[in-house]
Amino acid sequence: MEGQKTNWTIKNPGQSKGFIENKGQFSLKGKLNSNEILFALSADNVGYYFTKKGYVIAYAKQIPSVKKKRKKKRRPEDEDEDFEAPKYSYQYHEVEFLNANTKCSIEGLHKQLNYYSYGYTNETENKQTLIAHSYKKIVYKNIYPNTDLLFEFKDDTCGIKYSFILYPGANSDLIRMRFPLAKTIAIDKKNNLSIESEFGPIIEHTPKIIEGTKVTTGDFILKNNLAGFFITHPIITDTTIIDPWVIILNLSPFTADKVLDVDYDNQGNVYAAVYGNLFSAWGVNIYKYNSSGILVWTYGPPFSSNPFGDFAINRRTNDIFFGEGLNTFSGARIVRTNSNAIKPVSFWR
Repeated sequence: MEGQKTNWTIKNPGQSKGFIENKGQFSLKGKLNSNEILFALSADNVGYYFTKKGYVIAYAKQIPSVKKKRKKKRRPEDEDEDFEAPKYSYQYHEVEFLNANTKCSIEGLHKQLNYYSYGYTNETENKQTLIAHSYKKIVYKNIYPNTDLLFEFKDDTCGIKYSFILYPGANSDLIRMRFPLAKTIAIDKKNNLSIESEFGPIIEHTPKIIEGTKVTTGDFILKNNLAGFFITHPIITDTTIIDPWVIILNLSPFTADKVLDVDYDNQGNVYAAVYGNLFSAWGVNIYKYNSSGILVWTYGPPFSSNPFGDFAINRRTNDIFFGEGLNTFSGARIVRTNSNAIKPVSFWR
């Protein structure tokens, strides 16, 4: 390879802790329509979907396959009969901010350099490619009067961090969280909020209360299965931050995540095809990393729910070719885009 050569390793390329804006590429079947989702991301083996009124955490649990007993002797032509695509059931945890301002603005903060590119699924719609950006944080502005809500993920940690920022005139008693799908909700001996979700235990750790330079430990309050925060003086006179931390416990990895293939170009950029991203609209995403291991873009080939075949780089032009897998309806296709993954796609059969 020409260009800069360095040694680097990427762990969990299918996981991203950037909040990706939804331009229509995300939906949560049976739970959220695409127009309800404002941002989404995949981290710590689950998918997060943010809406005007709260967020949903989705976990994919693999359904064990049942092997059928053969009634006759195996033949060479039966070789493919033993393969069975993995099947998954989806489990959810939902958080709703009760009586929140549904007209609040939700904004991305600290835009990341990498971007997300999505090809159209219909070859008659090949005039442009959908581009979405990601952000380190998102903020719900004025979700309650004089109150903002900030979400973020810290590097090298698990779980999601959220903070209510209350400005003078805010009322902390207005903040109430509802968990419609929770099996049980309780405050444990350490004053954590302990929730038993569909996919296992979730802990919301005792919040910190930050008033200027003063930091104290706060308390959750729980009444009629609605959670809130206890503050001695709920009517805020000085800017105050309520700062909990949400951890999902004992969650098995999403076992479908796997790198199918890797390729490179003459500039030292590396491309990886990763199958199984929990909220991938196409099942397989292509990740481009520069020669220093920095993510440049993520591309979703326009194959809808059909299997992904393979991909290759033309090292003279840096065009990228994606092959579709089995497609008994219209026949497998090959799609081409350029090295920026923003050129209108072309199809061949």
